[in-house]
Amino acid sequence: MAEQFVIVPADDLRLLREEVAALARALAGATVIPAPQWVTPAEAARRLNVNSSTVQRRIAAGSMEAKTINGKRMVKINPAA
Repeated sequence: MAEQFVIVPADDLRLLREEVAALARALAGATVIPAPQWVTPAEAARRLNVNSSTVQRRIAAGSMEAKTINGKRMVKINPAA
């Protein structure tokens, strides 16, 4: 693909640079947290390195959220776990 150049007025370029710098400052202290995922209880056990009965106990105790999605039991996990 050939390079393309666009002529941008100096004032517009300056404003764009200021906006990018402001965004960079605003995001400097941000922490990105992965969205939770819904997986099968077996997959949750594998990812958490626990027995599947442990996952079932956690669901029963309310420390893990579970629901049925398209007829399958699914468990909510944090991908960072």
